[in-house]
Amino acid sequence: MNRNISISSDVTDHELSGRVEYEREQSTKPEAEAVLSAEGGPEELELADLIDIQAIQSLMDDFYKLAHIPMSIIDLKGRVMVGVGWQDICTKFHRVHPESCRNCTESDLKLSAGVSPGDFRLYKCKNNMWDAATPVVVGGRHVANVFTGQFFFDDEPLDYALFRSQARQFGYNEDEYIAALERVPRLSREAVDTGMAFFVKFIKRTLSEAEERRERRKAGDLEHKRVERLLLNQAALLELTKLRIDDMETFFKMVILISSQVLGVERGSIWLVDKDRKGISCASIYYLSSHTFEKGARLDIQRCRRYFQALEEDRILSAEDAVNDPRTNEWCENYLRPLGIVSLTDVPIRSHGEVIGILSLEHTEPRTWPPEDQEFAASVAGIVSSALAAEERRKAEKEIEKRVKDLENFYQMAVDRELKMVRL
Repeated sequence: MNRNISISSDVTDHELSGRVEYEREQSTKPEAEAVLSAEGGPEELELADLIDIQAIQSLMDDFYKLAHIPMSIIDLKGRVMVGVGWQDICTKFHRVHPESCRNCTESDLKLSAGVSPGDFRLYKCKNNMWDAATPVVVGGRHVANVFTGQFFFDDEPLDYALFRSQARQFGYNEDEYIAALERVPRLSREAVDTGMAFFVKFIKRTLSEAEERRERRKAGDLEHKRVERLLLNQAALLELTKLRIDDMETFFKMVILISSQVLGVERGSIWLVDKDRKGISCASIYYLSSHTFEKGARLDIQRCRRYFQALEEDRILSAEDAVNDPRTNEWCENYLRPLGIVSLTDVPIRSHGEVIGILSLEHTEPRTWPPEDQEFAASVAGIVSSALAAEERRKAEKEIEKRVKDLENFYQMAVDRELKMVRL
């Protein structure tokens, strides 16, 4: 995600809304990359997103040449991901005729149902051939099955009469069907057990490696987004430090507008503690959705002592569930619920160690406040604190200048009066 901020410090009040540009662009990725991104969860994954189909197909081709054990990996939508050793009796007969094909489908469903991950089931299908299956599970979700078959055990005789009967039932060419039957692999029970154990371990290892790659990618995506957000926050803070606005009301508006835009929160506001320290008054509040400003609200400090105590003690107050957080739930009935505020981050604005105001960033939907966002809010509060201190210095300097001027005028008047008396 690429974001750019451009801020002008030459701002008048009525021009303020047109001076912030905040652009968000989501970079596009190939479909598999998107699935494996930080947002992609196990419920979104399919087997083809996790395994290298071509590599596994090549490996299984070699395994078949060695062991002559047919196998396939088929997802739950019936798509064959990997297949080797397919027999003519299946591809040219059983899966061609609608009725015998229905037997195959029903057998596959029955064979794969209820098998625990890491186990396999041996089953004679409705077309009277042996199959074995083990489930493929990703993130606790059954996504595919590994089948081995069709085959016969080498210690059982072929029931030619049964298969000739099937040929007549489904209208197969009997001689070609029996020839295909005789080409079906005849495996020892030990070979089947060993082969299925290999497939179980192989799939488990393959998926484990794929999940590790996915987790690494996820961690990398999250780190990339974190760094991106840090850079965005730093760019915004740099622009805020460059602001040269003598009018504090306009300065407050710029601060909360930029902060709300950068963090994507619905409400940003600055509150100042009253001189009698009995309440706080809203110097300015910005609404992101309507791009409007308000001011003037006042809240009683005595009604929310836990909240203000937390602000006195903590550098940052973040509440993901503001309604139930003990530090903020005193505001629940007369502030949070009526305004629909769900989560917030509030930062005290200090002067000489004393809380003189609050920077409040509030959102109307659940959200987390990662450390980089909290630090951004704290830095913004620091900028506001410095601006208020500078404003106090300017006022003090103006007052000193006025007093000096008054003294100079008084002195000049006294001198003029003395000179006038001397002349008389």
